[in-house]
Amino acid sequence: MKLLVLSCQWCQCKSSRTLALPLDWSLAELHAALQIAFGWEGEHLYSFTAPDGTTWAEPDDDFWGNFGGGNDLEPEKTTLFDVFSRTKARLDYEYDFGDSNVVRITSKKLVDGDGPACLEASGLMAEEDSAGFGYADGIASILQAGPKDEAYEDLASWLEIDSPKDAKAWVADHTADAAAITAALATVRPAKKKKRSRR
Repeated sequence: MKLLVLSCQWCQCKSSRTLALPLDWSLAELHAALQIAFGWEGEHLYSFTAPDGTTWAEPDDDFWGNFGGGNDLEPEKTTLFDVFSRTKARLDYEYDFGDSNVVRITSKKLVDGDGPACLEASGLMAEEDSAGFGYADGIASILQAGPKDEAYEDLASWLEIDSPKDAKAWVADHTADAAAITAALATVRPAKKKKRSRR
């Protein structure tokens, strides 16, 4: 199977992922992969934007009714091959238009593989609605500073952390793990079981 290697940099953080995904995956499946890779939970809208201004977004009549727009292409009908057929093509993925989490996605190369994989992962996994605490990097620095940081009490309450020791454990538990991400990516499009021939 041909896999496309994508460099994915969360623009507001030091967190990054290198993903190898099947060329026939749709942008909707890329969205699902990015949710897994960075730790979001799909609670908000998303869009993809190409350098030429082409956009893909899930339809939401209420959202576009309030804010105008609605000229986006459908993510389910566009594949990674369609978008990244040019060398080092790029997409910007925005998730949660309030927090505006932006991931810059750049194609690197084609490789042979058995299925989707996370080849490299750095930084923390995300928390929904965390822009007020400075996204993942802000959360990490506040928790590492402990009670001497003025935002620590509010953040610890929000994350249900009871002590500085628990805060350190939280950071360790939320550090991105490429193997765990790879295992979870298999849920985006489960492999079809081969039929056994009856003899």
